[in-house]
Amino acid sequence: MPTTKVFFNIESLKEIENQINIQDMPADGLPGCTSRLGLEIKHTDREVSIGVKLLATCDGNVVVSYVVEGIFSFDDINNYFDFEDNQFVDKVGILPTIVGIVVDALRGMQALRLTGTPYYAVLPYINPTQLLEATHAPKK
Repeated sequence: MPTTKVFFNIESLKEIENQINIQDMPADGLPGCTSRLGLEIKHTDREVSIGVKLLATCDGNVVVSYVVEGIFSFDDINNYFDFEDNQFVDKVGILPTIVGIVVDALRGMQALRLTGTPYYAVLPYINPTQLLEATHAPKK
């Protein structure tokens, strides 16, 4: 059941990995690569950590590997999530919002990294709900 009252803090949004192999970059930059986005969600008794990884390849070579992690703390994490069998149960519908924050941070940080280079590109908008559905099958 979604709620409008969710209390959390963004403890950090940080770059974890930044690997760019210029020698493998195609002439048209990132748009010429095959790109994938991965998502890892972890938790403690107070925090949720979300890692988002962009992996761009060309001709089997890794061109870009870029990871951003967001750590979110909650006033009472059990009000918002159940953790059963290493799966999240999002009780209030907050997970797409915090995933969206991290994905957008990755988009912005990566764009800033490439600003002023011939490889500048802004990643397209990614719907966090669709990303969650594609990467984390709902619990049945």
